Amino acid sequence: MKNFLDVSGAAIGRAAGLVTVLFWSGVAWAQQQNTGEIPPPSPPTPSKPDDPPAVLSFLLMLLLAAGVILVNALATKRSHQD
Repeated sequence: MKNFLDVSGAAIGRAAGLVTVLFWSGVAWAQQQNTGEIPPPSPPTPSKPDDPPAVLSFLLMLLLAAGVILVNALATKRSHQD
């Protein structure tokens, strides 16, 4: 008598394929097209666009540029070994 757990890999593959097809066909069936009763959603329109903080952005840019220039201007202590 054959043991219940003695199944081949091909049988497991076929069963897994069948389960996969049945599962995804159910998902596709649930995603049918709109029948026109409910309008499709649309994104909201902003009432006023936000103004970017231009002055603060330029000050930050100048601060970062000054920091980069200052760090590059520092003399290295290993210059005699180069």
